[in-house]
Amino acid sequence: MSARKRRALDPWNKDDYEVRIGDIAGPVVGRIFKSTVAPPDSPWFWMIVKSQKPTYRGYASTREMALYALKEALAAMN
Repeated sequence: MSARKRRALDPWNKDDYEVRIGDIAGPVVGRIFKSTVAPPDSPWFWMIVKSQKPTYRGYASTREMALYALKEALAAMN
């Protein structure tokens, strides 16, 4: 879900997304956004919001690949 739509009053970027479990009412478990300081070939940053472990964040070449990596990291936590 676009963080911009979720927080209409805040100045969120159009390339900033919350990742939730289930539907729109589900808990936020991650975030994906296009980073301005990322490597040029991997501009999308993903992270699990409830974890401080460095293995639960990273960069990806596309938003879809970032979502895939985040889901894989979530599965590894369980």
